[in-house]
Amino acid sequence: MTTRLLRVPAGASLLPSLRADRPGPAWVHAAGRLAAAELRAADGSAHTLLGELVLVSLEGPLDGPLFALIQVLEPLGARLAAGELVEAVTATALDACLVGEGEAPAAPRAADSAAYVRAPHPSAPSVPPTPALSTLSTLSTLATPAAAPSEPSFARAIEASADRPSSPSPFVGGLGGAGLAQPIPTRPVRPQVAEEETPTPDPGDRVEHFAFGSCEVVKSDGERLHLRLGKNGSIKEIALEMLRVSELPADEGPGRRFKLERRL
Repeated sequence: MTTRLLRVPAGASLLPSLRADRPGPAWVHAAGRLAAAELRAADGSAHTLLGELVLVSLEGPLDGPLFALIQVLEPLGARLAAGELVEAVTATALDACLVGEGEAPAAPRAADSAAYVRAPHPSAPSVPPTPALSTLSTLSTLATPAAAPSEPSFARAIEASADRPSSPSPFVGGLGGAGLAQPIPTRPVRPQVAEEETPTPDPGDRVEHFAFGSCEVVKSDGERLHLRLGKNGSIKEIALEMLRVSELPADEGPGRRFKLERRL
């Protein structure tokens, strides 16, 4: 078994770079980032992919066909495309592993997508090699007859992509001109309203409770009151936080007078 690691530089044509040294029959494993790619589906139609492309997997015999799974990154998410790789251009340096014949791994499982076709094992009858592609301009002559007439050639698509200005992000300046990049209006600051100081009854003061009637304050800690009920002399403990306290006009009796009402 022989194994070779091959680095394809950024901006290079992928398939000619893999086949440049002609190391003999080999099985290819590769992954990396692409700037453009062209895939052939099971029905023979060709599809050109441009933009941010991630080559998730490239496998098959070196002489072809090579089958690729590519993730296409888009502003609102990502989608997957699979099929026979006709040609590709690397976006960054890409590492490929070439395994010599005799110890080649089994062919990859077929994906559920109809566009993915099982790749033959190297021991299967050989397929006529794909002619080397010297320049991207020759790709238009290799277009499949079944390809849609409106589909641009791979080379033209790359040139159009290079000349086309980058489209703005849909999240900035969208939504009919009222884009998300506009500043958010500041919420007005509410004026601070000073809380009125609630009077607190002291021991010896008298209160008019909404339920107990006239009572005398026996004990007070600022939060709770102990009241002696005027009708039977029993002691009740109440919480001031549940009541609204208001001071009443003084009379001839001892201490101050307060009214205790239920807080709404």
